[in-house]
Amino acid sequence: MKQAWILSGVLDQIRNEAESKTPLETGGLLLGYWSADNNNVVITDMVGPGPLAKHRKFTYKPDYSFHQQEMKRIFNENGGMSTYLGDWHSHPIMLVLGGTDKDDFTEWTPEIWMISPQLSIFPWLRWDYVSLKVNMFDQLCCSKKSSHFV
Repeated sequence: MKQAWILSGVLDQIRNEAESKTPLETGGLLLGYWSADNNNVVITDMVGPGPLAKHRKFTYKPDYSFHQQEMKRIFNENGGMSTYLGDWHSHPIMLVLGGTDKDDFTEWTPEIWMISPQLSIFPWLRWDYVSLKVNMFDQLCCSKKSSHFV
């Protein structure tokens, strides 16, 4: 079974960055390594958005120069152990396709989440991610003026 491992401090950093920008979007880079058998990905570091990043309600543009500098610094500091794995990103709503390997194809399944404000005295509990049921439809009904779905 393939697994992802993430250093708890890294996840804390990502959560803190997302919370500091909510309800605006933010993001950054994930760094780490794959196990020799490619069954485990280990996330050891993150890079935040950077000082020149642009944060908006529905978009985020990273500070690419900052990302390159930080990736190089982390790579050099740990002797080349950590490398770029992917991006992390906060959204008010997000869709991810999860793939399951079948015999000769990959079956892709959508999952959708949205952030929802919570009443809490604890800052880390002010937002929750709510899983949405995914429904499919083939066409819009009625006229273009209507916002109703079949």
